[in-house]
Amino acid sequence: MLVNKNDEKIGWIGEAVMDIRQAMQRVKVLANVQKSTELVLRSNLQLHTYKKNASIFQEQSPISYFYFVVTGVVYLCKLNHHNENRVIFLCTDGEMLNETIVDGQPSSISAIALTQTQILRISVKTMKYLMGQDAVLAQAVMESMASKIRRLYHQMKNTSSSVRLEQQIAAKLWKLARDYGIPTKEGIKIPFDLSITFFADMVGSKRETVSRNMKRLVDQGLIRIEGKTFYIMDQQELLKFFHKK
Repeated sequence: MLVNKNDEKIGWIGEAVMDIRQAMQRVKVLANVQKSTELVLRSNLQLHTYKKNASIFQEQSPISYFYFVVTGVVYLCKLNHHNENRVIFLCTDGEMLNETIVDGQPSSISAIALTQTQILRISVKTMKYLMGQDAVLAQAVMESMASKIRRLYHQMKNTSSSVRLEQQIAAKLWKLARDYGIPTKEGIKIPFDLSITFFADMVGSKRETVSRNMKRLVDQGLIRIEGKTFYIMDQQELLKFFHKK
């Protein structure tokens, strides 16, 4: 990663150098702020690159920064009472990770890089000051938080005890295909490695149980798995399977 405060070069995206303004335009919360806010952001934002599986911040730890995904995929997770990880959300390009620390409390969740990921960060103190000065920025942060709350409500519905595990898995795979999938001759490819263990963390079940249910989806021709690469053979059929009584 290249850092140069004089010309604001902060990182590499492919072969092109991306400056602060370009990075900000990728982040929904920061894209439409006032000009005066933009100037402060450009002089205070930092970009860090995280390797796959690297921790960005940890549950119950004091956090001094707000974090935003520029490129890559991050998963937010929380330990349950058995000290096992439960994956709550996947976040990708343009999303804010930790709106909840606006209340000054330690983080209630952990953030882990699922792929190599570039993250913009800014100090909590600076961000709170800017939110007090710029109603557009404050509104954008509230909308980002509202989006996560709505996603959580929907997720709770899809993971209730009335929904069979194989249907929960089908719903997760359908959403991954919708949000990240790349059409190929072999099917819709999820463009990052996934494991049965990770899916178990997503649905809150045991690895062996998830593996058996995943095999049923494979046997029905709905998905194909090659190592840690998942292919969705037909999104509509997968959605029908989820809604099947």
